[in-house]
Amino acid sequence: MAERFLEQVLPQLPEFPAFKCNVNFSPKIVEKYQVTSAPSFKLFVDGEVVQTLFGMRTPDDLYYTIKNYVKKEENYEDVWAALLKEEETKIEKDKKEEN
Repeated sequence: MAERFLEQVLPQLPEFPAFKCNVNFSPKIVEKYQVTSAPSFKLFVDGEVVQTLFGMRTPDDLYYTIKNYVKKEENYEDVWAALLKEEETKIEKDKKEEN
């Protein structure tokens, strides 16, 4: 249900990128970002967590929370590409260390 609420909000904020993570299959992300419950919602600004929401949130609550952080002039695609690249690099490094 939490995912459905977020899916209702995201079309109203097309400049906001969203990334969904299944915590059951992403232990490194859970550890890195200290995810302590699900559902949870983390807002990032410049690669840092600026707000964490726990539990179910109404679409209105999600919308106004996200809207406070949206900067239309920022290129979010570059931000997400950098974050994903960083995670991929760490995963590759961990795999090499395991071997």
